[in-house]
Amino acid sequence: MVLCLFWLPVGGFAEVDPSTQQRIDRLENENRELRTLVEELQRRLEAVENRFPSPKISEEYPASATQPLEDLDQRVKVLEDQEEKHEKGWMRSLRRKWFELGGEIQLEYRDTERERDSRAGVTDHPYGQFQIDHVRLSPRVRFTDDIILEADFDAGQQATSDLQEAYLLWQNLPLDSGLTIGQQKKFYRPSRKTESYPLAGTAFWHDRDLGISGKSEWGPFYSHLAFMNGLRMDDDEIGEDESFPILADDFEYGDFNQNKEISAGLGWKEKSKQWGEIDLMFFGVWGELSNDDEVFLLGLPRYRLIQDGDTRERYGANLDYQWNEANLFFQYINSDDGGLERDAWYLQTSYRFKPELKYLLSIEPLVRYGELNLNLDPVPTNSRMWDRQQWTVAFIMELIKDVFLRTEYTVNDEETGADDIRNDEALIQLELRF
Repeated sequence: MVLCLFWLPVGGFAEVDPSTQQRIDRLENENRELRTLVEELQRRLEAVENRFPSPKISEEYPASATQPLEDLDQRVKVLEDQEEKHEKGWMRSLRRKWFELGGEIQLEYRDTERERDSRAGVTDHPYGQFQIDHVRLSPRVRFTDDIILEADFDAGQQATSDLQEAYLLWQNLPLDSGLTIGQQKKFYRPSRKTESYPLAGTAFWHDRDLGISGKSEWGPFYSHLAFMNGLRMDDDEIGEDESFPILADDFEYGDFNQNKEISAGLGWKEKSKQWGEIDLMFFGVWGELSNDDEVFLLGLPRYRLIQDGDTRERYGANLDYQWNEANLFFQYINSDDGGLERDAWYLQTSYRFKPELKYLLSIEPLVRYGELNLNLDPVPTNSRMWDRQQWTVAFIMELIKDVFLRTEYTVNDEETGADDIRNDEALIQLELRF
């Protein structure tokens, strides 16, 4: 028995059969490949969660070192449930992995007071009437997780153009930054709850612009930088009726006078469970008046008395405070266009109640007050030269998911240098999103 031990291979029991060692090596390689695949799936899933309009799901189902596959399965199920809830509107969007098609329809009834005695004009369409504000199609094409094409096409009685927006989003660039290239909103344009615009919105950020903009974030701070064609000096109505317009920055295709515009913003955003969320941003816009702008301004009464240079500048601030369902928003903008100065500001407050009835998910009363003032005396025959004050009272109701009913009443007050103007406006609007 002892002699038999001398016939064992060198290394004794410590040595493993070569075929067994090959199987072990193969299993270890497969395990490494599986771990790499799971990590890649987790990375892709987190990217989807960051894009999803809900709380970050990875916080509810954190990645586990011992059960990665079970965690992935749970997180995918949550995403599927969230997507099903998100899709349960009155109509489903056309949605694929790389393409989505949504949109909205706005049907409304509006009634504008009749003014027929003003030396500046008369109400274009007084009394009540039904109209289609617009029908919008919103395609979205995803080339990669970080490069997305979005657009809005409008048609209807109140649509200012067929193409509202068309831009390429390039996200997740270095320094937590992203780019937007194309026809887009001004970065200092706030989210709008009402159909009607505040005076500051009509004057300065109603229209989109064409160019490139970027945003970067670091901690609670963020910054904006944009290089745009710039909007031209023109006028625009303050409500649904096209009478008694104000001076406004207006979009036009092409930029033949090469009046490019640079704008920048710096903001701070902080969120607290106890005190809510606050967002404060300061911004500025710098450019030059085009030849058409100078001709337009020279057509204004008394402008020659204050004419000074050919620069155009805007400075302003946004303050947005959200606490539970209460919201308070304030915006101030000061502008100088070749010596013509305008000051605009508004304060808006609202509170969203959630009765969650079968056909009334929420109702949000809203009150807004704003002013627009010029550094020229009012001219009774020219509404562009009037100082303005405006009150808006609204009720925004979500009947079912993606179906909203808005009722708004706007009181317009003007310092005309003569008689008062009757141009208050009531609006009832049904909006259907899909």
